Amino acid sequence: GNPTYIATVDRETRTVIAREFLVKAEPKKPDVHSRPTIAVDSKGYLHVVSGSHGQPFFYLRSLKPNDITGGWTKPAKVGKRQCYASLVCDQEDRLHSAFREWLPHASLGYQSAAASDGKWQPTQTLVHGSLKKGKYEYGIFYHRLFIDRASTLYVSFTFFEFGTDKDGDYPEALAVSKDGGKSWQLADKETFQQLERGN
Repeated sequence: GNPTYIATVDRETRTVIAREFLVKAEPKKPDVHSRPTIAVDSKGYLHVVSGSHGQPFFYLRSLKPNDITGGWTKPAKVGKRQCYASLVCDQEDRLHSAFREWLPHASLGYQSAAASDGKWQPTQTLVHGSLKKGKYEYGIFYHRLFIDRASTLYVSFTFFEFGTDKDGDYPEALAVSKDGGKSWQLADKETFQQLERGN
């Protein structure tokens, strides 16, 4: 399968001083897509999303701050058909994740949860592929989720999709959320001018 481990590294000696098994991510056969991601909240608790390939992600939180050996919450599934996990934590200790989802067409999904309880909100679809709803053709989103010092969220993305009249390639775009993921807009020059002014 796809076992997810976490390790603590001594930066001075560059050696692993602790290592813990967390969860076996899906699918059952080894798959390079099932890569995990990690974030830390303001209290030092560690949050891990296991990743998957067309299966639900698993979410875990450390039971002790800054400690991988003090126990973890039971792995909990957080979505449906997901791939390419990402995870950040904002100043309000809210977790945010963007990922590829299948509807069955490829799309770009988003979820969030309070770091204190790890209860993930239902998936919000940020971007649909260009295929008609319900039609399946292979599609892949290339995306990066990141956050600034003011907790403004950004998702840069592009995607490739078969079965379209655009030769499957679409330009890169940037979406921004200034309200903790409740709403998203495509970013433009005015977006950054407003952020610079503190709006």
